[in-house]
Amino acid sequence: MKARWIHWLLNVPSADPDDARRRRLLNILLAGIGLFTLVGLVVTAVASALGPVPSWQSSRLVYLGFPALLVTVIAIFVINRYGSGRLATWLTVLVLIAYVFADNAEQVTFGRSLAAFAIPIFVASFLLRPYAGFIVAGLVSLAIAILGIGALQTGPNVPAMVIFFLIATGAWVTARSLENALAETRALNRELDRRVAERTRDLQRRSIQLQTASEVARDATAILNVDQLLDETVHLISERFGFYHAGVFLLDERGEYAVLRAASSEGGRRMLEKGHKLAVGKVGIVGYVAGTGKPRIAVDVGKDAVHFVNPDLPATRSEM
Repeated sequence: MKARWIHWLLNVPSADPDDARRRRLLNILLAGIGLFTLVGLVVTAVASALGPVPSWQSSRLVYLGFPALLVTVIAIFVINRYGSGRLATWLTVLVLIAYVFADNAEQVTFGRSLAAFAIPIFVASFLLRPYAGFIVAGLVSLAIAILGIGALQTGPNVPAMVIFFLIATGAWVTARSLENALAETRALNRELDRRVAERTRDLQRRSIQLQTASEVARDATAILNVDQLLDETVHLISERFGFYHAGVFLLDERGEYAVLRAASSEGGRRMLEKGHKLAVGKVGIVGYVAGTGKPRIAVDVGKDAVHFVNPDLPATRSEM
């Protein structure tokens, strides 16, 4: 029950496997942020309760920041699950950037908070598109440049901006490699599925063959009349194997001709009425096989040198 609940919480049904993967990763990220928020809220509240009572200014992160972040995470989760995954991801990226900007201007522009900007860059690359990291890197660079020029009067932090784009490049390469590997894996899975389906069809065909052979053998023991046995055999073969015509030839007493004795098609019945026979070793595939004792298959009768064009069987394209 617990595993099913977690599966429902993290996975979002989607016809696109890439979209489903990105939404799942976003849900995992949101779950981590939500858990971090709850822990931060509890720890800070307990610390405030045990220590000196803080002023509203020093405790606003507890009373406003964490609850607001938790509500935002829940709202993004709902959007990701029931709405647009791309919109939910962009909102997550903006929330992460806003969280970094909660620090003072100096730390955001030149201090400890700069490292945290790598997180939204990676999130954008992996959960949106590989190139999205460059967009986030550009937005972050523009924001800290404006902050450095306007609020601090120190100018833009060019080295940090360069590092942001280097991080975006690394995220782009990694995300592209991951997507290519996943695409190759899906192609391999499709190929394996195709092969399994082919093997399944082969097994089904072999099963039909064995069943047909079993029924022919069973009928052979029950039918004493040879003509009736041959007639039922050709119809059974046509029906089970999907052949439009099947015929049985027997050699005449002198072994000079292969004589048609049973046929399943309308053309075959006309051939029977005319007493159709083929010279052994001289005419057609039947004559060739009767003369040599070797099997022969013509996948394309138009290219087979020994095929006999029979006007009663104009639909023939392959012959065995």
